[in-house]
Amino acid sequence: MTYIEAVELVKQTVLEIQKVSGREIIRIQEQTVPIGGVPGFDSLNGVELAAMVDDAAGIGDIGNLCASQDGERALSVKEIAERIVELTSE
Repeated sequence: MTYIEAVELVKQTVLEIQKVSGREIIRIQEQTVPIGGVPGFDSLNGVELAAMVDDAAGIGDIGNLCASQDGERALSVKEIAERIVELTSE
């Protein structure tokens, strides 16, 4: 998967989660940090995003894509997309 495809996948998935949850829809950009930067989007939604991305990209069990490996920091769409590209190219 290319970086651009991964960015679009993340953006569309975040928007789908917001829509299904009945939450406010905002413009998602590469610098957007879903956890804390998108209304109502929390770590459980991060796990949901990972499951939906796995379904779309066939990555496998990837945990929470929205948090850093150590779980200390929420990631931006750009950082999430970079992880997806890394995982799909292995």
